[in-house]
Amino acid sequence: MNKKYLALTCLSVLLLVSACQGKYDIEKFPPVEDRYDSSKPVALDAVKPDYGAINNSFILEGNFPTDGSEIKVYFDDRKAVILSNDGRTISGLVPKQLPGRNQISLVVGNDSLAPAKIKFKYNQSKMVTLVAGAVGQNQDVNGSIAAGVVRFREPTGVGAVRGANGDNVVVAEAWGSGKLKFIDQDAGQVTTLEQNAFSGPAVTSDRERFWVIGVWGDQHSRIRFADRSEAWTTKNPGFTLAQSDYPGNIWGTTFVNDDDLNLYFMDARFNMGCLNLETGESYKLAHEAKTVGDEAPSTIIFTGNWGDRSDLIWSNYHQAFFACFENHPVVIKGVFKDGDPNSRTIVWERFCGKEGENGEVYGHRLNDARIRQPYGLCESEEGDIYVVHRYNYIITRIFGDQIERAVGTGNWSPQEPTSGPPLEVTIDHPQDMCRDSDGNFYIADGWGRTVRKLTIE
Repeated sequence: MNKKYLALTCLSVLLLVSACQGKYDIEKFPPVEDRYDSSKPVALDAVKPDYGAINNSFILEGNFPTDGSEIKVYFDDRKAVILSNDGRTISGLVPKQLPGRNQISLVVGNDSLAPAKIKFKYNQSKMVTLVAGAVGQNQDVNGSIAAGVVRFREPTGVGAVRGANGDNVVVAEAWGSGKLKFIDQDAGQVTTLEQNAFSGPAVTSDRERFWVIGVWGDQHSRIRFADRSEAWTTKNPGFTLAQSDYPGNIWGTTFVNDDDLNLYFMDARFNMGCLNLETGESYKLAHEAKTVGDEAPSTIIFTGNWGDRSDLIWSNYHQAFFACFENHPVVIKGVFKDGDPNSRTIVWERFCGKEGENGEVYGHRLNDARIRQPYGLCESEEGDIYVVHRYNYIITRIFGDQIERAVGTGNWSPQEPTSGPPLEVTIDHPQDMCRDSDGNFYIADGWGRTVRKLTIE
């Protein structure tokens, strides 16, 4: 480049810089025109499109005040994010909700509009993914999740606790390694919390603490708790449970509603107890049977061969306990007698399946359903009861009066794929399931040697 061209280039740059130093008002976000007609009533006329999935865009048409603080939009009971409002159209993002045609309502101050014709068909997507472990690799290895080095012997229980950016997972391995492990999804690591065989974790309502009980009959006094504020270090409260009162294995532990001070549990021989976590005092609960139709109480109050495995959960939706036992192909539902939470008697009734009839039959939960070897239970936010079946290699969902297959092909070999649509993945002798703070689920896939996640968008 010669000197003449260089001089001209420098002069051009100086002129450009000088021009940029002038004061100009650059309108980055032009104001939205207010098209609201205050002389007419507030109206909700249409939603476009009228179908979609989570985080899809939507537009409402009508006549709306433009004061954003007064406007709220709901799809069923789920609040939507509003992006803009010009008085004639509201744009926003579709919230997570139940599948089906859901009512849209517009709340303006203390008033609401919910025209019967304004509904949205929500398409719910479901996917199973691998969290940690390797299918069929029966080993005990901690470490980096991303590096793919983590191995489990046999996950038998799971619980979701609060993390920095979501939920982390407590994993009990009562069989195999006999360890209590921790999946730290924030750090991408799996570590061992303690080397003992414990029940599935009972997580407090704020997800900041969990409790476990030693599984085997001679280890029920091995009770531990851990807090997020203390890096989930397990501690011994010094409480004891008499083996003579609870001779069976204890797998299921649960809290009732938001009462985090009383821990309910049941052993695999239908002995149910409650442990006060302040005083360490415990008591046994009595059982009564409520028959369904003309069936005999013996089909509910079980006797005989119980098996080694059971589970117990509390349903906030049903305000009831649910329980299952390895060798009884039914799920039972129990309520406090006379509706009194201080009662020490639980009244049980058959909820799904039929005693003495193993199988895999769907339909009406009482009239048609046949299930096999229920190992674990879990409740959705909407009150659906998920049942983990070890030897059917599936997880079923009880919704209303119906039961359907929710996860698994029903075949455990071949063991792939580990991820994909729920009805296309293979699970191998699954044992437990828990719900996280977002309404998704973690699965303890026992002989699959993995922990999976069922995400419901």
